[in-house]
Amino acid sequence: MPSASDERILLNPEVLRDSHLPDYIFSRENEVQEILNCLSPVLKKRRPMHVWLHGPVGTGKTLLARHILERFKQQHDISGAYINCWERRTYFEVLDSLITQLRILRAEQQRTNLKLEKLRKFLGTSPFLLVLDEVDHAVPRERNALLYGLSTIPNIGVIYISSGLSTLSTLEQRVRSRINPMAIRLEPYKPDELVLMLKDRAERALKQSSWNVIILQRIADLAQGDARLALQTLRNAADLAELDVSATITHRHVRRGWHNATDIERNHLLQNLTEDHRILYRLIKREGELLSGELWKLYLRTCRKLGRKPVAVRTFSDYANELKHTGLIHVERARVKGRVRVFKTID
Repeated sequence: MPSASDERILLNPEVLRDSHLPDYIFSRENEVQEILNCLSPVLKKRRPMHVWLHGPVGTGKTLLARHILERFKQQHDISGAYINCWERRTYFEVLDSLITQLRILRAEQQRTNLKLEKLRKFLGTSPFLLVLDEVDHAVPRERNALLYGLSTIPNIGVIYISSGLSTLSTLEQRVRSRINPMAIRLEPYKPDELVLMLKDRAERALKQSSWNVIILQRIADLAQGDARLALQTLRNAADLAELDVSATITHRHVRRGWHNATDIERNHLLQNLTEDHRILYRLIKREGELLSGELWKLYLRTCRKLGRKPVAVRTFSDYANELKHTGLIHVERARVKGRVRVFKTID
């Protein structure tokens, strides 16, 4: 009778988490070098060129930025910090998180300008790297002040991360001129690139005899360029194979793992959005396909039924774009005159 250890497939599950930071980033060599070129002036205590990293969900934006932070720390002893603006959405919260991470003493003041000054004095002339992830989810009315305030510290190099460039284009002109970032887009992974990445992770995370390249190719095809979804699918499939007391991961495990991964990802994204985002998503999902005008009318009708104040038209458009950029819906130009769009949910 085989022992429990013989039936194990997941030997190092952390390697299959999207939070795992590998030593090498597959298929992003050009982007790594471009970011290094932009930020390298900090090594000579000169003002760097900031980077605006953008691209669809699952293209490795966060992983790439964290890799750059770690590289500067290990190779050049340059400190840095990572902040997710979905969790820290205001100017004050971002500065407060920086103060906490850097353990700056006597910076408990509740005024933003005092915290900024404490941060400036603490850093002095030392170079510093900062990643502002999900910057498109910072409170819009405070985003300009946040980006402008941090840009007044000359020795900070910033990597801004967003799903698209719309956030950059809507910044005040003085802020755009001040930060003047290099925009770098990450394209979805090609199937063969995903297979290479999955193979590297599988070799370090799974029992060697439990998987094969054909299984990885199937996962890459299902993920459609989304590395995060591919990793979660592989992890789920391995879990399911263990539960079935199977020696290998089968196509049935992969299919079930993919469905579980997409459900988890969708729910995670929706929970981190506003109730108005969720209303719009539910309406599109219920109808299957809606023109922009139809969606607006249904949204207003739903708000009236719920006794809820609807958002303005411009905010409605922004929210629809955010649903698109997070990969929850598909948007395309309608085949009619005018600026009409068609909204569809992604299966």
